[in-house]
Amino acid sequence: MTTREGIAASDGIAIGPAFVYRPQIPETETRTVEDPETEQKHFTEAAEKVAAHLDDLRDHVSSTINAEQAEIFEMQREFLDDPSFVGDIRELITSESIDAVTATKRVTEDLVAEFQTIEDEYFLQRADDIRDVSTRLVRTLLGIEDAALSELPEESIIVAKDLSPSDTAMMDVDKTLALCTETGSSTSHTAIISRSLGVPSVVGVGELENLESEQQVIVDGTEGRLIIDPDDETLEAYRRKREEWEAERNRIMAQAAEPVTTKDGAHVEVVANAGSPAEARRAKELGAEGIGLLRTEFLFLDRDTLPDEDEQYEMYREVIEPFDEGPVVIRTLDVGGDKNVPSISMPQEQNPFLGRRGIRLSLSQPEMFRTQLRAILRAAVGHNVKIMFPLVATLGDFKGGREQVELAKQELTERGIEFNDGCELGIMVEVPSAAVNAAQLARHVDFFSIGTNDLTQYTLAVDRTNELVADLADPFDPGVLNLIARTIDAAHEQGKWAGMCGEMAGDPRALPLLLGLGLDEFSMAGGRVPKAKAGLRGLSSAELVEPARTALGLATAQEVRDYLARFTEAGEEA
Repeated sequence: MTTREGIAASDGIAIGPAFVYRPQIPETETRTVEDPETEQKHFTEAAEKVAAHLDDLRDHVSSTINAEQAEIFEMQREFLDDPSFVGDIRELITSESIDAVTATKRVTEDLVAEFQTIEDEYFLQRADDIRDVSTRLVRTLLGIEDAALSELPEESIIVAKDLSPSDTAMMDVDKTLALCTETGSSTSHTAIISRSLGVPSVVGVGELENLESEQQVIVDGTEGRLIIDPDDETLEAYRRKREEWEAERNRIMAQAAEPVTTKDGAHVEVVANAGSPAEARRAKELGAEGIGLLRTEFLFLDRDTLPDEDEQYEMYREVIEPFDEGPVVIRTLDVGGDKNVPSISMPQEQNPFLGRRGIRLSLSQPEMFRTQLRAILRAAVGHNVKIMFPLVATLGDFKGGREQVELAKQELTERGIEFNDGCELGIMVEVPSAAVNAAQLARHVDFFSIGTNDLTQYTLAVDRTNELVADLADPFDPGVLNLIARTIDAAHEQGKWAGMCGEMAGDPRALPLLLGLGLDEFSMAGGRVPKAKAGLRGLSSAELVEPARTALGLATAQEVRDYLARFTEAGEEA
């Protein structure tokens, strides 16, 4: 028996035979071509085949899984028309007289490396998409038949180095018990698709060179563990554990749509983060009471022109409509110098993480900013919509955004167009200066939403995409926790509310702490909503006030986790 530890990506227990998936692309050497024009035609034919196949994948996934996952292939399809990708491949073929396979690989490597330097989940996912498209192009150029997962011989646990969107799109879902990959993170495509499908998964377990198909394995997606060739005692223990988990999941899902009331009668709002209308609808189905963070970047990325006011209006209405009374918090555009958005003119910056990002970029391009604000204000009519500015570091940032909102209202009034004049205006607290100065900001804003991903990164000076230091990006660090507490306290002193839309809000280990600190709104990935609601119902906010303050005085993140574990366990038992 061998046990491998990895990252828990999707809850659950699965027991069954492994199906080891190792598609290979042969190593190729650079070839000099005598006729670049003929090679261009060869590339064009391959690109057309890949485009047609991506269209088929989109339609297949839309009908068998959901529209949200199908959007992945729509984005991949757009890469084949992107001059910064296909155009660069064509340029290399012609300018250096090299073969299309080599040109595709070189352009892909450069683009992936660029995306991986960006501190944004969206662009990390796009790096996976680029790899996927490139792999399909290379295989088509080489005449290699697709290696698919559409015909599993029996119910199996799929084990691979990694899984691309194309791989998972063709999985035989009915025979897939679980997923396990050697590489990956909690935000990798494998993790995302496994949560969407509701199958257990563990990622990042390291190399599994000796594992063969049909070997018995156990995937513990709750603890992040892969067990190979389990002994009889371990097998029986995990069978019991699986039965208990399935019973608990059924209980949680039965209550997912109900509001959250803690043991001491306090109401807590549990909402979802979303980046598309499909994601918002899915969150509603899973029990989200509203949207705590709508990422509007999906309207601006992967296109050469800016979305106009009407297009934005229609898309925002599509997100808002499912939530009759629940809040929808729309974050204004959050891109910057570190993100290549073709339709927005942005200068190259030596340190883009500290450059013209978020609200800074919007204020530098007021016409673009007010177009978005007008669309939001129009879409908000008859609904509880709030507007949130990203990366606010100073009071001046917020006041600048508020001035643009007032100008947008004036423009709509002059045009005789109806809009919601009562939208609350708030900020994301993701820059330490905003947390330190929260008492001053709270006098002006209507709400705070704490973005723990960036707040942790900036507070601890850690790039969480850098594997050399990523493990140091810990939101349970007392330095980060004290900034969170400071923000919540400042909001309450002014009669304002404070929410959280970072990953921490959906972490079961953090719920007792955040509830004890008085967090009003928990916003998380839709798939985490049912479990978070169940966890919060088992806690008492009044009883957690003192323990939460005690946690702020501990010395290390591990001490905080160890201390909080007793309260998490108590909530689960309840």
